[in-house]
Amino acid sequence: KISNRNIIAIAIGSSGVDAGKWNEMLSLLDKRDRMPVAEFEKGARDCGLDLAAFERFIGDFQLAADRAADALTRNDSKEFDEIAASSSDKSFSHTIQLLRELRSAGVLEWCRIDLGIVRGIAYYTGTVFEVIASGERAVAGGGRYNTLIELLKGPPTPAVGFGMGDVVLSLVLQDKGLMPKDEEVATKLGLHPDALVISNGTPEADGAVAGVIASLRRAGLHARRSYKTTKNIGKLIQDAAKMRARYCVILESAAAAQVKDMGTQGQETCSVAEIAEKIGR
Repeated sequence: KISNRNIIAIAIGSSGVDAGKWNEMLSLLDKRDRMPVAEFEKGARDCGLDLAAFERFIGDFQLAADRAADALTRNDSKEFDEIAASSSDKSFSHTIQLLRELRSAGVLEWCRIDLGIVRGIAYYTGTVFEVIASGERAVAGGGRYNTLIELLKGPPTPAVGFGMGDVVLSLVLQDKGLMPKDEEVATKLGLHPDALVISNGTPEADGAVAGVIASLRRAGLHARRSYKTTKNIGKLIQDAAKMRARYCVILESAAAAQVKDMGTQGQETCSVAEIAEKIGR
């Protein structure tokens, strides 16, 4: 969904809002869908907005943009040219050119001019956009900010950028069955640990876990510990199996351990100093 804050600012200005209130009104429009209607209308009145006039302006512009996009999609160049010539407004000419560029890039069917997209941050200077998927909130959003670098004391640098929401994106992928399970990710990336280090539950063994983990990691091994409060060794060994660890190291004391091979299920006793050698690659 692509919009332009300059067009919305023109609509705001022509609907009674003084220039000094434009940013406040733009911010209010950005939050419009997330606030009660009465609250939005009060805020608009406080800014001096004639809401009916504003919605007529936006509605007429939106309708013309939709008609132009539809004509391009149908390859009706005659109708498109008629729509393009129907307004001398500079901002509409820019929209027409944008539609041509989107079609040339082969992405017009994925895009829509939508003046409901405002992006409330004041540094945006023109085009703004949001990527919407499957009825979710925007998974990405951004726009053009031609003066932002200067505001940060840098040289004049016209720029455009966007940010993505990894949590929203992951929810969309999960809904579509495209997000692999943690186990599958670990397998593909080779993230299965060499060892899960657990304690037999005695204070001495509990206190040795962190040191053993550190020594195994210094030896270049992928070692993990469990942060569960359970002292049930059977359940902790099951956790080692679930994460597909190669070994489960059960500390008997600060000096001795049982090393269980999760593949063969064989188990042997060794000193803590020998663990890295026992499970080394």
